[in-house]
Amino acid sequence: MKHLRHFFNLLLLLLLTSCHTTHPSRGTLFVWGGDIEYRVVEYVASLTGKENPHLLFLPTASGDHRDNIARWESICDRLGVENSVLGVWVDSWSGTTFEQTIAEADAIVIGGGNTLNMLGIWREQGIDTLLIEALERGVVIAGGSAGSICWFDKGMSDSRPTGLSLVDGLGVLPMSNCPHNDQAERRALYHHLMLAGECGDGYAQDEKSGILFRDGEVAEAVSWSPGHHSYHVTRHRGEIVEHQLPDRLLIAEGALAEGTFTKMEVNTTLQQAGEAEGILGEFARVAEKMLGSESVISNLYQWEDMIAIVHDSYLGVFGSYGLWYGYVGDGVVKLAGEDLAQSVGEAELMFREKIEIIRKNFIMRE
Repeated sequence: MKHLRHFFNLLLLLLLTSCHTTHPSRGTLFVWGGDIEYRVVEYVASLTGKENPHLLFLPTASGDHRDNIARWESICDRLGVENSVLGVWVDSWSGTTFEQTIAEADAIVIGGGNTLNMLGIWREQGIDTLLIEALERGVVIAGGSAGSICWFDKGMSDSRPTGLSLVDGLGVLPMSNCPHNDQAERRALYHHLMLAGECGDGYAQDEKSGILFRDGEVAEAVSWSPGHHSYHVTRHRGEIVEHQLPDRLLIAEGALAEGTFTKMEVNTTLQQAGEAEGILGEFARVAEKMLGSESVISNLYQWEDMIAIVHDSYLGVFGSYGLWYGYVGDGVVKLAGEDLAQSVGEAELMFREKIEIIRKNFIMRE
């Protein structure tokens, strides 16, 4: 009888352990630090290996917010790919099951928002299980912010009132996670909680950086803004060790290569820059007439007879930096167009990708 009781105790222990086993990390997972944007969705589409993949968006964490859905649809229209949205605010007359919607996708992209609320809804609706099954059968899964945290054991989140905290994820990747790592408060608290033993070793991504996992292993790290990176974060002998992952910059084919153009930090007003000699002073004086003397130039880029400046005149109105292109002809600088960029790093990528095309078009007009 004693041996029989011991056998049943062992069996019960095995059953309890199996209930808490994390899901196997098979499949292709791409997780990044911020919100959805064009370069991210383009990269995810490329991971499918299909010319015209069907992409599915889950805006659950934002409460199926209409603005996020509109942004998603705009990005997919620009890419020219088939896309759909899985909304969770449904009723019994919706006509399509969650299973049917997920089954049609080649890749699934999960947006940011409240991680805890998203996971609660997923579990009640069985969506978490459907997503894991899709991952294991070869569907590419991607997510930023809450869409990243949910795949790990634990992650740094703003899902609770009053402050940042750790939340439990699905455990597909058996480690911790800190998206938005370039936010000092998140990064500091993540390190503090890891040292305190509240979470294990893990990975952190800046807003515009991400990590591709294949079968639970890091395949590559990518970035779409210079200065944004991803990190492997560990605790060693009572200290935090951050290892920056080597990353590949997501930039259009044919863009100017690093080192083939001149870039310079300026950080001065247009009025002050206009007092300089050479091409900077010339361009600044032209721009000052339109933007005002107190606008600040942060960076300057030059390639052959083309120049571009990054200025802050639109930050208060659009929340974006202005990127003004200029062409030097017959000793005179002429405006050749402009773009809006969310960051100085994004402005640099735009310059590298577009400047040759702008030059050709401008010369043709001349």
